[in-house]
Amino acid sequence: MKKIYTIISLMFLTWFFIASLTSYSQCSVAITANPPSATVCSPQTVTLTATPGAMGTPPYAYLWSTAATTQSITVNATGTYSVTITDVLLCTSSGSKLITVNLSPTPTVTGKACVCMNLAGVIYSTPFVSGHTWTWTVTGGSITGGQNTNQIIVTWGAAGSGSVAVRETITATGCYNDAALNITISSTFPP
Repeated sequence: MKKIYTIISLMFLTWFFIASLTSYSQCSVAITANPPSATVCSPQTVTLTATPGAMGTPPYAYLWSTAATTQSITVNATGTYSVTITDVLLCTSSGSKLITVNLSPTPTVTGKACVCMNLAGVIYSTPFVSGHTWTWTVTGGSITGGQNTNQIIVTWGAAGSGSVAVRETITATGCYNDAALNITISSTFPP
């Protein structure tokens, strides 16, 4: 009788241990992203932090798909990042998070960097890319045509310093970047 009781006790303990492991392994890992949207524009990064579920016994060990072993990681590329958390009793739980890093545009301003004062009809441009928009700003002169396109026409004012700046935005993602060109406005004809 004692033998049967021992066997039943061992079976119960084995079942309880397996049930505990199974229950914990089904607990989810919470992965939070900062910024919370998990979608950014390059060169921005996203910090991911893994938090173990309610069950488990600390301390915890972390293993990310990047091979990092810290609770938080910082990423700068689109992809699904996963983590496995192991507690002190070797129970594990896993989770993953999709991160999107959209490319930012790379505008460059081309045109004359040295001009005569009051010179009209000076063209400045940045390469055209379909699906992009442009907003120009000029100091020391005024835009006389082309605002919201990839090419503007400028009339320069009095002698001194000026600048031409553009913000290029990708319409689909909202990602943007700025570029500028410093201008010397001369009272004499530039060489």
